[in-house]
Amino acid sequence: MIVGNDIVAFMNDELKENNSTQKFTIHPHWIYSEVDNRKLYDIDENIDLTTAYKHGSHLQFMDKRILIVRDGFEFQYSKSKIEIDYCLLLSDLSLDDLLQTYSPKLVVLDASLPYYLSDRLEEDCKKHALSYHNLKKDKALHVKL
Repeated sequence: MIVGNDIVAFMNDELKENNSTQKFTIHPHWIYSEVDNRKLYDIDENIDLTTAYKHGSHLQFMDKRILIVRDGFEFQYSKSKIEIDYCLLLSDLSLDDLLQTYSPKLVVLDASLPYYLSDRLEEDCKKHALSYHNLKKDKALHVKL
């Protein structure tokens, strides 16, 4: 995400510890964006910036709502569906369970998912007529705001 003159990135432990993965997945995005200042946050960290707010699994960036689903994610059932712009999947889960509470516009499959799992989640997205972006296959997701 670009916030003012800074690029803000959330990293999991695997990405923080693996410089070659950073160079392959993140650095090309930084070059493309032509932004020099980088702020890296742990994906578990809560933040409160001028244009971005993250608490737990929910991230608000400007007018975009993002749900981050990791191991240990607990579904909170709601009488009405919660609309989100992006659902970032970092682990295996049942899309059926997710869709009982959330209505994502785009499901983003993290590059850290094993191929067999990202392939299965792609098929699940197709079954539910959900738009998806597979970071492992499609590379970085660029969104113009």
